[in-house]
Amino acid sequence: MMANSKRTLCAIWLLGLLCLLYTPSQAASKCADLFKTLFDAYSTTLKFPGINVEVTELDATRINEIKENFVKSAILHTVLYIPVKTKIGYLNIRIEKNGAGAISESVYGANGLSISECEKLLTKAKSMTSFAARKELYDTLMPPKEEVDAGKEIFFYDLYYNGLLPYLFSKENAILLGTTNFSKGYENYTALQTKKGSAEDYSAFIGYPESETGLQQMRGSDKQSELSQWRDSLNSITEILSEYGVPQYDQQYFAKCKGIERILRQMTESKGIIFVVAHADGCKVHLPGGDDLTLTPELIEKLELKNNPFVVVRICNGIENGYAKAFIKAGASGVWINQQTSTGEQANQDIGLFLKTINEGLSIYDAIKELEKSHSRFHFRTGLVVTNERRNDEQYSSIITK
Repeated sequence: MMANSKRTLCAIWLLGLLCLLYTPSQAASKCADLFKTLFDAYSTTLKFPGINVEVTELDATRINEIKENFVKSAILHTVLYIPVKTKIGYLNIRIEKNGAGAISESVYGANGLSISECEKLLTKAKSMTSFAARKELYDTLMPPKEEVDAGKEIFFYDLYYNGLLPYLFSKENAILLGTTNFSKGYENYTALQTKKGSAEDYSAFIGYPESETGLQQMRGSDKQSELSQWRDSLNSITEILSEYGVPQYDQQYFAKCKGIERILRQMTESKGIIFVVAHADGCKVHLPGGDDLTLTPELIEKLELKNNPFVVVRICNGIENGYAKAFIKAGASGVWINQQTSTGEQANQDIGLFLKTINEGLSIYDAIKELEKSHSRFHFRTGLVVTNERRNDEQYSSIITK
């Protein structure tokens, strides 16, 4: 068991390294090869009606955890989908609890997509106009009869924190869970539906480059962006945050810090977090101020966010590289994050609209749903992940000295 766990951790580390060393298409191919090797080394079998699903030990553990919590919960008329990578390709596990509390299970996709084919399709399906890709995902990985989910609350569990959003499967009102603790996740989902938001609850951490050095630190030196553009973006977000009374932590604040601890301490105390950076570079964000102020997902996930805050993340020039997962592990109640690239101007507009909408008296959940209805880019380019309450286990204890 210990040897398998070590191999799993090693494989996860190698997956991250591949993303740094290769282009996205090359990395996808290398990851597929690595995943096959991982299965050849070890796997375990989960039994479902009519099919045995062979998955990695790590995935099996998570699936069993959320399944157990789902079955034990007192919530009825619910359906939980768990898309998972298996030895024969991507499959979608469906677990339903009816009004009497009875559990039924089924698996879809057994004759469908390989892992690499599915991941390419998932990427393509995020485009606003990729109706065919979303239809193929639905036809392959979802029940053939749509009415089977009618009148039920639908949840998806994203095993891999890779933006497996429900709308990709034509489930517009389904909820994405970032926790195996179904009951706690449901509590936070309910709280996000009912709790009224306020812009003044938020603290904003802004990482736009303000010097040529900072601009060069962005991956590939981003020659398409001029420093003046980023300075304009900083001025714009400063005006927006000032209008809504949101404290802003950027280069001026970072320059006063002799280390990263003060910034992280501010995060742990925040009731809500806005996190906007210009570029995720190898799971790192180079904030103005030097290497000592490099804020990584690995640092964030070790925090203990005291107030179970809701987090809005915008990564402008690049994929998010693990920040949703990091804030989830740190104890966020939910994370709203972009799924594709964005400009500084778009990120600022997103933040301004979010603050304006929650200040109109809507709950956080209703505010995001309202924005999805009125702005197509929110519907297709962003995702809301609902998580569990702040955890107390020792392995994720705060790195800040109290």
